[in-house]
Amino acid sequence: MLRGNGNPAAKVIAVTQPYMERRAYATGKKLFPEMDIQMASPEVSYEAYPTADVPKNLMLNIMVGEVYRIQNYPAKGFTIVQDVPERVLLAAHKLTAMDYSEQLPK
Repeated sequence: MLRGNGNPAAKVIAVTQPYMERRAYATGKKLFPEMDIQMASPEVSYEAYPTADVPKNLMLNIMVGEVYRIQNYPAKGFTIVQDVPERVLLAAHKLTAMDYSEQLPK
């Protein structure tokens, strides 16, 4: 839609889940490097995030998968490269070792 309407946007707001903001931004910048991309998501604390629809186990699996995607998708041409803080990588590796690996890229 952004490319096909003949009137390309200079700025967009991408709305997503908090854990997907970085990857959504990186994907947007890969596809539209000239575009100003602003991110928006609900402000939800870690403690309040798990719900009946997204229990804590699933939430942790998704978050670990997102860290691995942020690291690996640039080499596949899907996203731009982003720095990932060492403490985030360490946490993702620890959670993977604790078997939170259901959402890891195949």
